[in-house]
Amino acid sequence: MMEKVGKMKNTCRRLIIAALLIAPAASIAGATVVPRDTVIPVTLDAALGSATSRAGSTFYAHHTGVNGAGFPDQTRFTGSVDSVTRASGKTAGQIGVSFSGARLPDGTRVPIVGKLTALDDTSVTTDEATGRLVGTTKARKADLKMIAYGAGGGWLLGQLTGKNKTLLTVLGAAAGYLYGEKAAKPAVGKDVVVPAGTQFGILLTEDATIPDSSGTPSPRSTDAIPTGAGWQVTFDNLRPVMRGNELMVPFRSVMNSIEMPFDYDSATKQISVNNYDVQTTHTVGTRIIDTNGKETKMDVPSRIINGAIYVPAGFIEHLTGRTAYWNQKSGVLRIE
Repeated sequence: MMEKVGKMKNTCRRLIIAALLIAPAASIAGATVVPRDTVIPVTLDAALGSATSRAGSTFYAHHTGVNGAGFPDQTRFTGSVDSVTRASGKTAGQIGVSFSGARLPDGTRVPIVGKLTALDDTSVTTDEATGRLVGTTKARKADLKMIAYGAGGGWLLGQLTGKNKTLLTVLGAAAGYLYGEKAAKPAVGKDVVVPAGTQFGILLTEDATIPDSSGTPSPRSTDAIPTGAGWQVTFDNLRPVMRGNELMVPFRSVMNSIEMPFDYDSATKQISVNNYDVQTTHTVGTRIIDTNGKETKMDVPSRIINGAIYVPAGFIEHLTGRTAYWNQKSGVLRIE
């Protein structure tokens, strides 16, 4: 199908120690309620950049270790890029994000409403009764973004408010979620690049309810069950279709379902997928896939069907490195 990162304050030390004293969140029958203002520390899965990200695109981060407040280790969180300011003239690159969902290791999906926060001792405190990390008043009021700063074009979590530039600089995860508050000059004319592996917090702005292990995953029109070798994707509204001998699959539905981040520029009709060190682009309506500068031709072009992007199943195979199997009777697309 195919042509084949100083000095820690004592308070910060207490925060890190308290992180080891985790207690469960409040529970109700058959569920765990994680209250608003809880902070979940997460790690960014793939890099974000103001030069390449687009408003509306999706990205992912995962929780590891303690202080999950009910979200288990390896829970994956879905984020959205809400705004992008590209570097130009005296403007530094910025990215505004929010969070809308979590996927537990067993595949259960949990709706959340959360925003970006730092993990320093002025932004996060520990609830002595539960061990949860809780956002401070300052953090709850803040509207942090990822901002380019300094002559070297580094990055920070910060907020620009007119002439009063109070910025929160990331010093490095190795210091145990240590951040330092300081005034810093945005990097004029430089785009922000936030690398994979970056740690930050998700501050819940609404309660979240985690079903018990026997709970039913939240329904959605397209869902994927992770398997040892890949995924089993089921469909509701948009389904794969056959065009001659070629299986065409709804691109956005499948990509969101298997949680692989991508961008789509409706003006140029270009799809961009940054999967760690592999960068793939494709223009809808063509057969060409460009992966790190190397072109591959699909047997048939992608197309728009009833307003949705459909791509040959081979494109998904190319992106995942797995083979797609469609069972029309069961309505399951296996990618393994």
